[in-house]
Amino acid sequence: ASLLLLASAGYRMGLYVTYYGFSYEKFFASYTVIYCAILFIWLIIKLFAKQRANILKFLIVLFLWMYSIVAIFPVEQFILRANIALSNIKESRIRLFEMTMLSPDVLSSVKKYQQQGLLKEKTGYLSREKENKQDKDFDWQPWIERQEKIISDKIWYEKNLINIVSSAKSR
Repeated sequence: ASLLLLASAGYRMGLYVTYYGFSYEKFFASYTVIYCAILFIWLIIKLFAKQRANILKFLIVLFLWMYSIVAIFPVEQFILRANIALSNIKESRIRLFEMTMLSPDVLSSVKKYQQQGLLKEKTGYLSREKENKQDKDFDWQPWIERQEKIISDKIWYEKNLINIVSSAKSR
């Protein structure tokens, strides 16, 4: 029953992400679904094994591996790229300008995608928003300037590798 509930949750999460895009919350919720799927599959396999399984040890090792993967995984880059790719789907409701929630770590990618014209909104606005927005594209330049200021105001030891690379590219 738990596996069926997990499959249903994973399917609904997939549908939601496909039409509304990724965010931090949806990324980590999807990651939790993957963690639970691995755990349940392992438990089912061990159910039919003749030897006893150390469930606690497996839980700890799986958690540490999954945590270490997500700790080094470029989540924001993934969110940006996935949302741009998913926004090309015909029924997509992804609002690319909502990605301004991301940190300066995606600044170099945003600049590149803006120059390529990939950050233009592809979805129509809701009727109540159409009156306010007049169907115009959002200007990414103020966001880019704010992020560049954030990076330039950082002390050298506060910067990460992506900040250093992006500031070197902009010079």
